[in-house]
Amino acid sequence: MLNDIDFDYIDLGLPNLVWAKSKATPPSKPVTLSMRLAPLAYEAAKKFPRWKFMGLPSLGYDDRNEVAKLNVYENREKIGTISTSQTRQGTKYVIGNERIKKTRKRGNYAETGDLKKALKLMAKSFGGKTTTEKLNEANAKLSGQLHGGNQSKQAAYAGAMHALKRDLDDYILANLEEVSAAAIAAGAKPSAINSIPQMKEDYDTTLPIARAYSTYNGSLVLLSGGDYLVREGEDESPLILSSEQLPSDLKGKIGLLKLLEDNHFMKDVGYRLDATTFFIVRGEP
Repeated sequence: MLNDIDFDYIDLGLPNLVWAKSKATPPSKPVTLSMRLAPLAYEAAKKFPRWKFMGLPSLGYDDRNEVAKLNVYENREKIGTISTSQTRQGTKYVIGNERIKKTRKRGNYAETGDLKKALKLMAKSFGGKTTTEKLNEANAKLSGQLHGGNQSKQAAYAGAMHALKRDLDDYILANLEEVSAAAIAAGAKPSAINSIPQMKEDYDTTLPIARAYSTYNGSLVLLSGGDYLVREGEDESPLILSSEQLPSDLKGKIGLLKLLEDNHFMKDVGYRLDATTFFIVRGEP
């Protein structure tokens, strides 16, 4: 992420090609772009105006500091890096990001001495994540957190109930005050027994939501800019909706979940992973 608190961003000839000037310790010498990197940097900044190319001074000379590597951002999210390396064949442009890393058998970066090839590689690899990539990434994160949250409540509830009698749940819950007093008198820990009603209420909230998620009985919602990316049940084809296009019941439940803190459930409504990722159960709250 770009850091506007600690740095000012000074352009290097184009508004989207900048270097980061520390507000606390600004450099004492002029800052320029490495001449080796400059051809790719300027062509890329002009070809991809929606991207921001930002570097830190990393090479120090008697009369100047140079920026030799640029981080590339789209909507303040880092999407890759460009730099150079020197080989026997001359200067090579070094292009890198997670997509490139995953496709390489050796090394983490792609290198080419051809400017046009470098630009094509950036266009192919640096483009923003597709809707499917965003939803798959959010779904993987949500899956672990949602199930983890449910399982923690389940474990707490099951452990506390074990202090009573395992097969007498219904009777115990119907006569909890009397049974709790007897259990404590018999040596059970009061802290475990007295928390059973709240643990039961928590688990009654998380279990139906976890079941709905596991059976695809709900909607994965991801906020992306001003749009809502919605995946319904098992349908892999996402809907891209504006706030005005959201069904009223879905909009209402998202509004309720926005009131919660991250990693929290709301009974009959759904689960909030973070400020942009939600699971909404079907049906009326």
